[in-house]
Amino acid sequence: MPINSTDDFIEGIKLRMGGNAVNLTEDGLGVAAETALNELGWSIPVDHPLKIFWAYQRGVRHSVFILMVESAHKFRYKEIFLQNRFAHYKAMIDDMDKAFEKVKEDNPELFPDSIYMDDDTITSSLSFYIPNISQFDGLGRIE
Repeated sequence: MPINSTDDFIEGIKLRMGGNAVNLTEDGLGVAAETALNELGWSIPVDHPLKIFWAYQRGVRHSVFILMVESAHKFRYKEIFLQNRFAHYKAMIDDMDKAFEKVKEDNPELFPDSIYMDDDTITSSLSFYIPNISQFDGLGRIE
């Protein structure tokens, strides 16, 4: 079924999130939907079956990321809830990103405008050297 509107897209993401959808606000779901479309370089309507599938997959991925971020405020010091929740969400996001990378490699014609970058690409593109222009003596004072 084609994605004909943002509301259709959000409803489809909710269905795919199952019971976890109640933990997301309408604004959060809207952000996940918008982020997925921006990442893919697509706009609504989406009518190609493989594009529809991956639009929903990326929408769910960004929804899970929102859940992970929102979980940070629920930290309980003497209990290990946060660590388990983060580990679970992080593993889900990593699996989703790996699957997306694979399909992008297999079908580059469907993703010509995608802005998604894997962790290695982001890390290598952000690495640069800033030299230390100050010299310090043995007591930590600038010379």
